[in-house]
Amino acid sequence: MPIPTRTFKRVFAVILATGIIAVCGSILQSIHVRSEAEALLERSRHLDVGSSSYEQVVSTLRPFHRYQSSNESCSSGDCELEYRFDNTGMRTLRLVPPTSFYFSFGFHNGLLTSKKAILGQGICCVARVREVKFNPGEGDGNPGYNLIPNGAPYKVLINLDTRATEEEKRIAYQFNLDCLTAVGGCKDAHQLLPGVWR
Repeated sequence: MPIPTRTFKRVFAVILATGIIAVCGSILQSIHVRSEAEALLERSRHLDVGSSSYEQVVSTLRPFHRYQSSNESCSSGDCELEYRFDNTGMRTLRLVPPTSFYFSFGFHNGLLTSKKAILGQGICCVARVREVKFNPGEGDGNPGYNLIPNGAPYKVLINLDTRATEEEKRIAYQFNLDCLTAVGGCKDAHQLLPGVWR
């Protein structure tokens, strides 16, 4: 017995509506993850290597606990807190390539001694910023801000220490987190970290 046309249309409409809701939900999920990554990046600017305590960092970053990929306690001395933001929703729909933003905070004796941020897109490209506490006598003669364009345009590395100016730090941490949700993705490290190439 054939399915009546009216029933077929209703079933088709329900399937179509369900699909549209799922697609919209995946896109909104990725957009939310991107906005959370942007918020963590903004808050991290107020956490100073060499002076912020473990308690300050944990308190400042508490809203992002669900993105924390490590739960290590700093009671033993050295430790690292890691946060990861992935574009899973849109990637599942194949609208964007796999892209992740990773931020870690390193501690020694309860004091923030390093920050590291990485924006990477599949095998295409990566931008990494690493900031450490400067220790006189241990330096290799590099300035407080060091752009390493090895592998450009697909890879860029920036090393900072506490001698870097506020402007150098501001430029270094200007990640283009739109790459998490840009349809088709970003094409090279210039797009991942555009401010450093000026």
